[in-house]
Amino acid sequence: MWSHIEIRSDSLVHCLAEQLDIWIFCGHALHGGHAAQDRHSWWQETQNILAKFVNNPELILMMDANAAPGEQDDFTVFSEGFRTSVNS
Repeated sequence: MWSHIEIRSDSLVHCLAEQLDIWIFCGHALHGGHAAQDRHSWWQETQNILAKFVNNPELILMMDANAAPGEQDDFTVFSEGFRTSVNS
């Protein structure tokens, strides 16, 4: 059994079976062309929605987060094409 919750243009799916109870969130965060307050609001709203519906630790996030890449790992982060973001 599964249930689907559409949020804006994002999706939250709950998959429930005899030995399976997971949530999957597919999201696309606002990019740097949007106002900082709008980007912050998107993240806050997303956090609130996940806190409201997801009641277990089994959450898979599939996102285009439009976020800074994080700490350098010389493998993916800071490799060619991943050097900057206005969302850091």
